Amino acid sequence: MPAKKKTKTKSKKKAKKAPEGLEAALKKVEKSPRSAAAWDELEKLAAEQQSPDEVAMLYRKVMSKGIAKRALAFHEEWSGDDPDAMSGVLGRILEIDPGAAWAFERLCVELTQAGRWDQLLGVYDRELGGEMEVERRKMLLDDAAHAAKDFADEPERALGYMSKLLELDPSDARLQASLERLYERLGKWNEVIEVWRGRIPTAGKKAADIRVRIASAYLDRMGDHGKALDELRVLVDVSPEHEGALELLEKLLGDDGVPKDARLGALGLLRTIYDGLKRDEDAIRVIEKGLEFVERGDVLRKEVARRLVALGRSEKAMEHYETLLVQRPGDVEARTSLVELAGSSGGSDVLARAQAAAGESSEGALRASLLSGAAEVYRESEVDKAIDLYVQVLETDDAEAGVKLAAARTLDDLFAKADRKKERLDVLQRLAGMEQSSSTRRTVLGEVARLAGEMGETQTALEAWRSRLEMDGTDLEALDALVESTAEGEELVKVLRLRAGARVPPLQRRDDLVRMAAVQEKLGGESIETLLAVVEEFGFDAATVEALDASLASAKRWPELVKMLDDAAGEAHGRAARLMERLGEVYRVELGEPEKALAYFSAAAVEDPESEAALGGLRALLDVQGCAFEAGEALARAYETNDDWKAFVEIVDPLVASAGEPEAKVRILLRAAKVHEERAGDAEV
Repeated sequence: MPAKKKTKTKSKKKAKKAPEGLEAALKKVEKSPRSAAAWDELEKLAAEQQSPDEVAMLYRKVMSKGIAKRALAFHEEWSGDDPDAMSGVLGRILEIDPGAAWAFERLCVELTQAGRWDQLLGVYDRELGGEMEVERRKMLLDDAAHAAKDFADEPERALGYMSKLLELDPSDARLQASLERLYERLGKWNEVIEVWRGRIPTAGKKAADIRVRIASAYLDRMGDHGKALDELRVLVDVSPEHEGALELLEKLLGDDGVPKDARLGALGLLRTIYDGLKRDEDAIRVIEKGLEFVERGDVLRKEVARRLVALGRSEKAMEHYETLLVQRPGDVEARTSLVELAGSSGGSDVLARAQAAAGESSEGALRASLLSGAAEVYRESEVDKAIDLYVQVLETDDAEAGVKLAAARTLDDLFAKADRKKERLDVLQRLAGMEQSSSTRRTVLGEVARLAGEMGETQTALEAWRSRLEMDGTDLEALDALVESTAEGEELVKVLRLRAGARVPPLQRRDDLVRMAAVQEKLGGESIETLLAVVEEFGFDAATVEALDASLASAKRWPELVKMLDDAAGEAHGRAARLMERLGEVYRVELGEPEKALAYFSAAAVEDPESEAALGGLRALLDVQGCAFEAGEALARAYETNDDWKAFVEIVDPLVASAGEPEAKVRILLRAAKVHEERAGDAEV
């Protein structure tokens, strides 16, 4: 074989027609490709004429096992630095003889040196597609994986080779580690996890750590919170104290980006674990964390509060119950627990604040109940707040009657202590309409009346007393107040009649009836009947007689008047003279019966010789025929009794003129002469 030719080239130009000698040699070899002599002659001519291409083409065309190595040698001589030429001839050799390991290895070297990685891997793939011993397959798979991973930058193909290799040797720890790293590099976390999971059965105590790694991969690499939680659930069933598991569960719980159901699952697991480990504070902490994302956290909040109470942390428990009550004002447990805790460990301010806030966001009966509860607490410490809350209770529609009633009663007490009269009066008026017990309502109305009276609100006071009177017509306190406050009119008549009909002393009854008659008189009413009833029940007295006299006279009921006066005179004793004077006057002036008038004036003069009314009436009768003499006689007796000689002297002339018989006239004159002589010192008369 000729020496190395310096002129060999790689040309893409169209091949020239071979010289005649070379052409003949090519045809000769093509007819006898197994002839070594023919090949020698051909290669010699190719060297002399510098025409290796035609020979190389012929080698590839007539390639056989017998000439494979000769063909490779020719190509090495003329195209050793041409990867295409070398890989072409080696590939052709392998096509003819797939079992030519030397050709395969030389092709791999050529492609490797040329950096033809895709072609190299293709060669490996074709080789691996055939039958071979296990050890050789393992070697080829390892080489192919190495080339794909480290040189070709085709990790996916490397994974394929390594996976097949692991199938052949599952216990190869080195291979497992390499495969794991490659999966991680490619982000194939499902495959990584499967690798890890495959180690669990033989990992012993480290199995828990592997499960933590799996859960962490699900969580951090794949964002699959559900699978992470499932893995941790399996782990904590076996190792509840595993810190790695607890750390991941805490991470799940605390991450706002984690779906709510996964966070709830983490919460449930952590709560169970911490309860089992008696880590009460941690259990409370994780439940409180759940309150941040659970929409209706009342169940969790109640659980936290109960746990805090069990630990003796009442103050913190009250904070949770306060929040719960404000959020859900109708929660009976929250309110009851707040009341109990406030009573046993203090914190009444929290109770009051919670009830007030809950009440503000409520309506109807619930609102009133909550505000009332808050006010009751503030009553001892912050009176103004308590008052404001009680007022809101009164203004709440649909509040229970009992709650409103209690609020009004308390407000009355608070306003009274604070001397806030106007506000107290308003509350008392409302309270009067709320009290169901008649006796209590009567008391409240009395307070309204008295307070209104103190404030100068007379009309309000009167209305209160009237309301009491409507409840009980015999209410003496109301009657007394109304009688005192009512100046006149039908109302005064009404209350006087009612008081007179109540259980009052007889004298009070009589006075009320007499006063009632006087008002009736002014109103043009039935005053006479009233006074007659007084006389019938109590007999005659000066006031009654005087009132009857005025009423009967005003009505010109003279016969009744004289009868009344006559009857009264019969019982009057010391007042008889006055009554007879009045009778005489009525008979003389109103009835025109001077004779009867004379009788009463005379009787009156006997009873009271100094009575000017009686004496005046008698003097008036001195001019009345038929009465003059007796009137003069009566006057004379009275003047004599009074030792009024001047008055006697003044009536002598009329007296003498009225005397019928001379003897009577003489007697009168003699009496007059004697008076002059003895009293006046005038004997000449």
